[in-house]
Amino acid sequence: MSERSFHEKDKIWIFETRIYRSPLAQYYEDEFLVEPDPYPEAILQGLSRQGFNGIWMRGRLRDLAVNTAFPEFGKRAEQRLERLNALICRAAEYNIRVYIYLTEPLGLNENDSFFERHPNVRGMRYSISEQWGGSNLWGGARSALCSSTLEVQQYLSQSTANLFQSAPGLGGLILITASEHHHHCYSHVDLTGMQQGDPQFSRIQECPRCAERAAAEVVSEIINTIYRSAVRVSSSAEIIAWNWAWSQYEIEPQTNLIFSLDPGVIWMGGFEAGARLSIEGKETVNEEYSLSYVGPSERFRDAARAARESGHRVFARIQAGTTHEDACIPYLPVMNKVIDKMKAMAATGVDGYMGCWNFGNFLSPVTELIYRMSRYPQPDGEALLREMAKRDYGTEAAPYILQAWKDFSRATDHYPLCMFLLGQGIHTRGPAYPFHFQPVSKPTPINWREVPYEDWGDDHSTWTSKLGLDVIRKAYAGLLDGWAQGLEQLQGASFHTTGECRERLQKHVGVAHFFYHQIKSSLNFLNFIEARDAMYAEPNRDKALIYLSKIEGIARDELEHCSQVKPLLEKDSTLGWHGEAYAYLIDVAGIDRKLEQLKKMLDEDIPAYRESH
Repeated sequence: MSERSFHEKDKIWIFETRIYRSPLAQYYEDEFLVEPDPYPEAILQGLSRQGFNGIWMRGRLRDLAVNTAFPEFGKRAEQRLERLNALICRAAEYNIRVYIYLTEPLGLNENDSFFERHPNVRGMRYSISEQWGGSNLWGGARSALCSSTLEVQQYLSQSTANLFQSAPGLGGLILITASEHHHHCYSHVDLTGMQQGDPQFSRIQECPRCAERAAAEVVSEIINTIYRSAVRVSSSAEIIAWNWAWSQYEIEPQTNLIFSLDPGVIWMGGFEAGARLSIEGKETVNEEYSLSYVGPSERFRDAARAARESGHRVFARIQAGTTHEDACIPYLPVMNKVIDKMKAMAATGVDGYMGCWNFGNFLSPVTELIYRMSRYPQPDGEALLREMAKRDYGTEAAPYILQAWKDFSRATDHYPLCMFLLGQGIHTRGPAYPFHFQPVSKPTPINWREVPYEDWGDDHSTWTSKLGLDVIRKAYAGLLDGWAQGLEQLQGASFHTTGECRERLQKHVGVAHFFYHQIKSSLNFLNFIEARDAMYAEPNRDKALIYLSKIEGIARDELEHCSQVKPLLEKDSTLGWHGEAYAYLIDVAGIDRKLEQLKKMLDEDIPAYRESH
């Protein structure tokens, strides 16, 4: 018996740290001041019942702590800390620790008066590209706080220490040090080409101080400075270094960066990131969190091995409820893949996990699954699913439910995983997304924030060009065919349920149907735009009218299936809600608008075109 297995027999949990988040938390608001409180007792109770022992909140050091390098920071820190400490105490009653997610040293607007007072610390400039919403949506261009300056290092050290002194029960910090927001001078520098030419990333380091230093040196210095300052005050603090987008600094598995970290730093990697996949015959690399791909990726395995070799504990970053594959449903019902993912995490020797990002954080049958699969002894997956199906839907319905879950899991083998599609595809608005009969020549917008309706364009090239339009359409078609088989099984189950079991089944069916409609609208949209553009480009009248007939067929199909979405929304308030946008991206008003537009196209636009040609 190995040393690890010898100690495991006395453990309750396979994964000691299990971090989640409230669905009421607002990522783009000040989480320490916002009302209402996103962590009422009912939320903490629910998280505790499903085995989570950590919650995370987004913070900024300059809001939470004072320091002598930049004395203007720390305004209203006392008020935020009062609320933080109250949450720490309340959460502790449920054996839950509070973690703060940071991107430090977080930059400021390039025109902020801060840089007039501290010109020496101005670092690399960053302006987000139009394809990701443009700088105006995100508050303008930013300048980093250069961590190669003594002032910024002092700020990091003092602020971290003061934070832990002022919040003595704080569980720890979760650090992203690449890509997200703009912080140090390397945060938006793509040295390896990992970001696939995304124009918001520079290919060279333009800061003269940081240009003389390797990215691994700069990044590890930030992490180590924060870690050392935290553990000097609180020896139990967990400082988690999240490897999101580290591949832009160094080819995988980033051993230079990992080996430069103090051994007490916890390394956390994306469990599915870096997976080399074949999507309908097209080779690609996945860079996002996924439920359609189980994992672990080769990148995770290699980096986790390097982390252990250098003395680090290993955490997995997963999204248990749902991902950008569909962030407008409370959970993605691919139960068999969730089981396989948790088994793979245990087999890979993962010590803990962060189970969500800032959307899809509802408690659900999926979060129960990861709770049950996180305990010793890890149950047999099929037996667990069978138990849950019988308990929730009844013995006679259970075989249909189990087959539906298998069908859903197999169907997502076709999901066209691509970072650009996941962030810019229309699926998060699908049944509410307009089909313009006349081209509007605007790109489709980012799909995880509210964007004015007039900016919902029809140019999909930014997210279809990476995998290829034909690959994506084929993948969507395969996904829909397989998903429809699962829906048929759920329909069969409905004949064998009554009472509370029937109510639970109807809610489950609603989630599954809603996903189907989102993907169907996405496929119809791509087919519609292709046919429409071909029609306008076709000089031959007869051929143009053939395209028109195709457009008409797609529009009628879209009208029919989108009409089924409105009742789903009326029955389940979690559908259409996007936690990061903190808004309904699909709602009844949006469906009504889409249906009216389709009816006008069928009743007026198409007949008018046919008559004029």
